[in-house]
Amino acid sequence: MRLTFAEDRETIRRYSHIKPARGWKTKACSKTCRGTAHTCTLAKDHRGPHVAHGLFKKVVAVWYSGTEAQAPGEAVSRASGARARSGRRNRRQVGTLEALRGHFVSTISSLDELVFLIFFLAFVGFAIHWFLLILG
Repeated sequence: MRLTFAEDRETIRRYSHIKPARGWKTKACSKTCRGTAHTCTLAKDHRGPHVAHGLFKKVVAVWYSGTEAQAPGEAVSRASGARARSGRRNRRQVGTLEALRGHFVSTISSLDELVFLIFFLAFVGFAIHWFLLILG
């Protein structure tokens, strides 16, 4: 079963109560939906269907993988081992900046969290600047 917001808006709204993974150390599932560019944004070992969230934590896609229970009437499809292995990405990080980027991409799950992080870092920078101006 695969549902996307563009194809079936009414059915997707049933899954709007599901929220993405949260927390500093929480890893996202990141399983990709075949035929789309959506990845699962739920916690690593979640139960139930995979859910992809878009801007402002809005559900944009819902799907079941081949090994989980399918919706009634859906056929179970399993990828061959070679095909599944070829879809894996290289997880090797090159350098410190690339490792930091990979860490932030895996922990920050939405655009609003990224905006708040930028505002926080800007606030800390201004606070240090004003603190140094007051002391000097």
